Amino acid sequence: MRHVSELRPGVADGDVVLIARGDGRDLLIGMNLAATGRFLDLGADGSLETLIQGHPEPLGLLDEMAHDIFWHEERPLSAWTVPEQSKTEPCGYDFLHPYLRWWCPELVANAGPYGCGKSTLNRLLAYRWADTVGRKQNARVSIVGWEDKIHTIKRQA
Repeated sequence: MRHVSELRPGVADGDVVLIARGDGRDLLIGMNLAATGRFLDLGADGSLETLIQGHPEPLGLLDEMAHDIFWHEERPLSAWTVPEQSKTEPCGYDFLHPYLRWWCPELVANAGPYGCGKSTLNRLLAYRWADTVGRKQNARVSIVGWEDKIHTIKRQA
C-alpha cells in the first residue's frame, strides 16, 4: 500500500486501489489510471480505520469494495428494463415465421461473402413485406443495395 503522492500519473504497477473522500473517480481519471485502477470512496466524513476495524482481512475487504470508474453504470441483468414489444407481423414465409417477424419501422443490414445470396434474400423479403404488411399499412419499402453491377439492380428491381 502506497500513498497517492508516491504514484506518478500514468505509471502504476499492478492493480491500484485509490482510497478517497468523495472524489475517487475524478482523481483516478486525473492520474491517468482509469484503465487499470479502481477506487474506494469513503465519503466526506469516512474513515479507513472505521471501515476496516475488526475485519480479519482488511486488504481483502478493500479489494472487494473497490470499484472501477464505470461501476455506477453496471447493474445486474435482472435490473434492466425490458421495453414492451411492439406488435409484429408475420414475414410471409411460414418456414421463417418462428425466426423472422416484421416490426415497423425496421432497418435490416446483412453481410457475407460475395455471391452468397444476400441481395436475393433481401429482395425476396422486401417484396413480400411490400405485398403483405406494406399493403395493410399503406407503407412502402426501400431497397438499397451496394452492387458492382448496375444492370443487375435495374433488371431485378
